[in-house]
Amino acid sequence: MARRQPTQANVATGLLGFFALLFVLGAIDGNYILKLLLSMSVAVLAAFLLLERLGNSHSFTSTNWGADDSKYRYSASGGKPSYTFHQQTVDETAPAVWTLKLLQSMEWLVFEQLVASYFKMRGMKAELTGSGADGGVDVKVTTQTTQAKRQIYVQCKAWSKQMVGVKPVRELYGVMMADKADMGILITTSTFTEDSLRFAKNIPSLRLINGEQFLALMKKLPADQQQALLTQFIRGDYKTPSCPKCSIKMVSRRSQKRGFDAKPFWGCRNFPRCRQTMQMKRDQAA
Repeated sequence: MARRQPTQANVATGLLGFFALLFVLGAIDGNYILKLLLSMSVAVLAAFLLLERLGNSHSFTSTNWGADDSKYRYSASGGKPSYTFHQQTVDETAPAVWTLKLLQSMEWLVFEQLVASYFKMRGMKAELTGSGADGGVDVKVTTQTTQAKRQIYVQCKAWSKQMVGVKPVRELYGVMMADKADMGILITTSTFTEDSLRFAKNIPSLRLINGEQFLALMKKLPADQQQALLTQFIRGDYKTPSCPKCSIKMVSRRSQKRGFDAKPFWGCRNFPRCRQTMQMKRDQAA
């Protein structure tokens, strides 16, 4: 027959009986030693009961895990500890290299930030103007040499299917001339129409860069810089467009007037204070 192990309740009962005996003997005899032992025993009993209570109600979850170690979760509720293996998940769908498809999936503000960072990687000073999704100049780039200082105006068009026509090219050129900028560059993730290419062809200070060309420029950067930009700009939500007025992520909405047949669109989170809307791309509306 297996030997029974003493439980915490049995031990506590035995201690209580022993302390009661000491108390009776101390009260009858008036012995100082017995009273001292009684006081010490009461303190030990109190500590024992406190530890027992904490042990029975113990619950612990480890969240401070290292990046390279195996991950475990421990929990106990008065019984045996249980261990559950917790494996860190890796987003296998995250892009590993720069592609045209990745550039075309970026929202307008993230793309502008990427363009500004590209010029910074090239050793130039670049700052966003904050003019919004349809502004004339999105990034102002400054180059400094020992001979002269040049100002470059950059406009960005984060389009996937729509071609950039001649109108925004003319607008950029007009702002260049008005502010006496040294050069103007229009960068898009899409392509340009024949009219826009024809307009810029005979203007040396005006350059048009389509999606494939910008991708080629990105890939000329050192590999560590390419990876740094990739890590920076695909972190978080880089697809949902930002409100041109409030610079916060927009939300999907449908027109209440047209019911369930209404096509979704992007609307500002601050509606009705802000009524900015943007057309939703076909793949986003699916």
